[in-house]
Amino acid sequence: MRKVNFAQTLALRVDRLAFLRASLHIVFAWLLACVVLITLLWVRVHARLDMEHEALREHSYREATSFSKTYARQLARSLEQINQITLTLKYYWQDTHGTLKLEKQLQQGLYPSFNPLHVSIVDADGMLVTSTLDISSKSISDRDYFQLHKNNPASGLIISKPVVGIRLEKVVTLFSRRLDKPDGAFAGAIIVAAETAYLASFNDEFALRKSDFFSVMDKDGTSFASQIGKNNNTLRTVFSTLPEFPASEGVLRMPAEKFVDGQPRVIAWQKLDNYPFISVVGLSEQEILASYQATKKLYYRLGIAGTVFFILFAGIGVYLCARLAWRKQREEEVKNTYHLAIDGAREGFYMLRTMYGRQHEIEDFFIEDCNGRGAALVGSSKEELIGSRLLQNYSGTFAQQVLSIFRKAMETGFHEDVFRVSPDSQICAKWIHRRLVRSGTGLAMTLRDISEAKEQEQLLSDLANMDALTSLPNRYWLMNFLPLAIQRVKDNGSQLALLFVDLDDFKVVNDTMGHLAGDLLLQAAALRLKSLIRASDHVVRLGGDEFTVVLEQINTTEDASHISQLIISAMSEPFALTDGHVHQVHASIGISMFPRDGEDAGMLLQHADQAMYAAKKNGKGRYRFYEAQLA
Repeated sequence: MRKVNFAQTLALRVDRLAFLRASLHIVFAWLLACVVLITLLWVRVHARLDMEHEALREHSYREATSFSKTYARQLARSLEQINQITLTLKYYWQDTHGTLKLEKQLQQGLYPSFNPLHVSIVDADGMLVTSTLDISSKSISDRDYFQLHKNNPASGLIISKPVVGIRLEKVVTLFSRRLDKPDGAFAGAIIVAAETAYLASFNDEFALRKSDFFSVMDKDGTSFASQIGKNNNTLRTVFSTLPEFPASEGVLRMPAEKFVDGQPRVIAWQKLDNYPFISVVGLSEQEILASYQATKKLYYRLGIAGTVFFILFAGIGVYLCARLAWRKQREEEVKNTYHLAIDGAREGFYMLRTMYGRQHEIEDFFIEDCNGRGAALVGSSKEELIGSRLLQNYSGTFAQQVLSIFRKAMETGFHEDVFRVSPDSQICAKWIHRRLVRSGTGLAMTLRDISEAKEQEQLLSDLANMDALTSLPNRYWLMNFLPLAIQRVKDNGSQLALLFVDLDDFKVVNDTMGHLAGDLLLQAAALRLKSLIRASDHVVRLGGDEFTVVLEQINTTEDASHISQLIISAMSEPFALTDGHVHQVHASIGISMFPRDGEDAGMLLQHADQAMYAAKKNGKGRYRFYEAQLA
């Protein structure tokens, strides 16, 4: 008995030794796969880091461009305020025949105690007449801007280079306007001295990092005010050499030697339309890339962990594959397969045999059998289809896509999908349900025409989500869409605006011209609304003459105001109705902002509705933002 057991054990060991020798290719294959995977992993890590670096650079370009435009708009408003001050004072000075006293206005509290704008009026000899500062007897008649006003009746608003103020002893920018006597003779000038802090002020939309800056310059490169970081220090310039900005706007990277602090930056600029100034924003490249360095360390750690994992995976794979090959060494591939297709069935059935190329890759499939329905689906007969190749029924890139799916089914053993039939396909249907099952060395495939069911499904979806009159999304669609849009806005850290649009005087159209004319007007209004918004925004009809506009990914309330004004202007244009009749309506708009005015869709819609009714109370063709007191 012991001799028999010993013989069996010896024979088993000999068989396993022979098997291991014959299976060395499995070991080498797994080791090679391990090397390839590790190589691909590190290639992917470095490619991903390159993408992160490039994405960060592009983001910094967009961010700098956005900030420069925002600063330009704010600067333009500040300059317009100064211009308005000079025009207003000129009017009152001439209206009071030169008796206006700025000191009296200052005593009455018309000027705040801390004001970076200082106003003075001088006479025709350049002597100070009245001022918000202490009176000084020193004449300014030798100043260039004074002489220019004196000799040029049409000089308008003159902006001087930064100078040290005579009385302030601070660096200021002077804005001056000529005063005229009733006979048109020169009577003096109004002078507004703006401290650098006024021009360098910027709201919290610009989150300055330690080495970021913004600056206002003129077209000659002279710096009027600059600020680095959040230290409120206004510097005359941050550039070591005067930069050139040939285009009206742009963005570029400037090297370290261009700056006084020796830091490279991404620079964006925007020239003002009505004033000789350029808003310049610089983002520190070192601070931009700080997050990239942390990402780089993380990716390297993941790469090392992945390398260890693939090494362990290769070892386990060698063991499992050898064990599986040992178990299946004497097994034969199943030669017979069950017949899936029967003639007269609703599905098309096909038996496909794999065809290999010279490199042992699958290059096509041979159709061994099919049923009548299967042949009819591809516009053929059984006699013509059986014995042909699969790819004979396809062409171009579509043929390669089909082959890729069938190869994948051979690899995994199963594939099931629903797809819309390509125009390049021979299949006589619009939608097909396909099922592939590996059987031995081939595939069993079923195709089922589900076009009618798909069309019914699409019809039901359209009926549920679309307004029948205007073909716009309806309220049901909006209440399903808004939560997703709000979540996207939360993830991006931006804002969302909900515009509740009501057509004023619409009832007059229905009462005087009939409901058909009213329907035509609603359809025309829907088309106008859609033409005014971006592709990423949406117009929804709530019912009656009420519409909602959803503005995603906006930066400020000014964006919502701008769109609202466009809608109001567009709706005020007459509508051409039946029989050549035209009718004019107006639009009243209520606006709610996320997250300021509500955290969910229902609250935003309710607040926009309340704001719309408040706008209506103030007259037709207006818009209004939601405020807490409207609740």
